[in-house]
This record gives sequence, C-alpha cells and structure tokens, in this order.
Amino acid sequence: MGLFTNFKRNHRRNKAWNEARSYRQAGNFAEAAKVWERLAPEALEYNELIYADDCRDAFKLYLQARDPESALRNARNALRVISDSGWITKSDHTVDDICAMVGELYGGGYAPAAEIFANEINAELVKHNLAPRFETKHGKFYTVTERWLQNLIRGYERALDSALHHRIYVIVAAVLVAEAKPQAMRVWTLVPLLNPGTIWA
Repeated sequence: MGLFTNFKRNHRRNKAWNEARSYRQAGNFAEAAKVWERLAPEALEYNELIYADDCRDAFKLYLQARDPESALRNARNALRVISDSGWITKSDHTVDDICAMVGELYGGGYAPAAEIFANEINAELVKHNLAPRFETKHGKFYTVTERWLQNLIRGYERALDSALHHRIYVIVAAVLVAEAKPQAMRVWTLVPLLNPGTIWA
C-alpha cells in the first residue's frame, strides 16, 4: 500500500511539475506559482521540508509575476512550517533558504515586504533561542514615535531630578494647590447660580 501511495504521489508531482513548466515557458508565472501552491498542502502531510520547497518555488514564481503579496504569503507559510516542525533548529541550510527570500524581495524592489519578513524570521529564531539573522528595521511612524517617547522620558527624568533637588518648593506648591482646589470648586459651583445668563449666553 505504501509503495502504491508513493507511486501515485510521485505521479501527481511529476504531472504538476510539467504543468508548471508549461506555464513558465509561456510566461504565465502566476499560474505556474498556483500549481506549486496547490501542491504544497499535500506535501505537508508527509514531509515539511518538501512543503517548504514547494512554497519557495511558488514564492519565486510570484515574484516573477510581480505579485509581492502572494510571494510573501508563501514565504510566511514556509517559515511557519519549518518553525512549528522544529526544522528551524535542525537545519541551517533550510534556514539559509528561508533567509534568502528576504534578499530576493529586496532584489525585486519590495523593500517593505523584505523588512517585514526579515523581522518575522528574527522573531521565529528568537522564539527557538537562536540568534537573529537580520538587523531589525522599523518604519517611519515607529521611528518618529520612538523619538517622541524618548524625549518625553528624558523630560520626565529632568523634571523628577529637579523636584528631588528642590523638595521644599515642591511641598509648598503641593500644599497651595491642595488648599486652592476646594475653594476653586466652590466658586465654580456658585457661578452658574449667581449669573446663569453669562455662562450660557
């Protein structure tokens, strides 16, 4: 039964390989990619590395079809499976193949997708106690907000340091505010009663 199953499986893969080659030779890279994307789930049932290879084949073809979203989807699928299956810790060659897709995204002119995928690879490596492969990069929004938060923290530290060096003034100011607040609240409560026309005019 095992031999017959393997024969059928290999027959389907050979047929798919010929189909994908025909599409590729005709310049229809998107359809060729779909062949490998369709074949990959079957490979996952018996070999995670073959699944990852199928995803990489689909990835390359989608890049040729100028479809970075579909390419990134297949790259992520390959990363997810080698991470979940533990191959990320067992095979440096497999990790190298995954990382190579970052360079291919850059080479295709898809820097944002490349940076996103590089960060995702780093996250999976760290999850398995492995060193990151890429220098982490962030978008413009992150850079601007990070700078603003750092300035805010430095301002708070300066204010706190100043308060610690002038404690008596801080205590006096706190007492004055505490005394003034009830008076202000009472005045605010009475104002609408004394002259409601002024308030709502």
